[in-house]
Amino acid sequence: MFDKLKQILGGSSNPTALADDLIGDRVDGSALGDGIDAIRQTQMLDETVMAPRRESSPAPTKVAKPRRRGSGRRPTGRSKSSVPTYTPTLRPPTAILAAFDDGSTQDAELFRLRGGTHVIGRDAGDVQFPHEVLMSSRHAELQCRLEGKQYVWHFNDLNSRNGSFFRVGRAPLTQGQEFILGRNRLCFRFASIDIDAGPGESGGDDDLSKTQLVGGIRGGDALPEIVVRGLDGSESIHQIARDHIVIGSDEATCALSLPQDPYVSPNHARVFREAGEWKLEDLGSRNATWFRMSSARLDQMTEFQLGEQRFYFRPHAARR
Repeated sequence: MFDKLKQILGGSSNPTALADDLIGDRVDGSALGDGIDAIRQTQMLDETVMAPRRESSPAPTKVAKPRRRGSGRRPTGRSKSSVPTYTPTLRPPTAILAAFDDGSTQDAELFRLRGGTHVIGRDAGDVQFPHEVLMSSRHAELQCRLEGKQYVWHFNDLNSRNGSFFRVGRAPLTQGQEFILGRNRLCFRFASIDIDAGPGESGGDDDLSKTQLVGGIRGGDALPEIVVRGLDGSESIHQIARDHIVIGSDEATCALSLPQDPYVSPNHARVFREAGEWKLEDLGSRNATWFRMSSARLDQMTEFQLGEQRFYFRPHAARR
């Protein structure tokens, strides 16, 4: 008889330990989480071969031989390593949402999303953050949709008061586009346009008394310009006199400097014009550049920020 097989398949009950496996400390957000293997294979601790087969009346000169486990021939066709791990096909695949711990790019609280719609908010929805004063009551939703024969996740801002921001490497700049560097919210605009009530800042009745609004921004007369507004309510307007400017904390090398913000890198990002279009590009900063968006298709590993809380999302398709 076979010895009893011991099962060692198991997962840690410690969310922080799981997060350490899930998220890598990389500046490039698209590379985060490459190292996870979420499905662990069952292994055998004891692979003792079958005991010698006993015969009813063995001859005194014969010794029972072990049964052969196979023919001894090598298997033909694909190898064991080429066979994919089992994945359900009749239901939506599970995605991973990670809420980063304060000041960390590795430790996070994990949420497993098993299809359907999941609302993120301050005090309502499926995933709640009651301490986030800049997050709306129902801020955004993650929705899994069947498109043809494939399930795809989508992000939708629910008309939040302060908007939703995504980590970007490069993105186009249009009238009134907002982005975040460190603790500062910046807005690219063409002068003489009042954007005091930007898109998504109207909020609902429940937000008016609870959500703190990052206030409206008013422009001047220059074309174009960047308006900088800090969380402390300070506001400044910077005219763009050239086709290329660098934004950062180093006053010697940056046309637009933010020296008072410790979370802004010396050369954090640049705004430039290319083929008649204005664009924003992150320059490998430590804390990234965050671009305001109301909706997005989540078909790859993505980072986004709601209020002051940063998240990491990984759809099933992004697993190796």
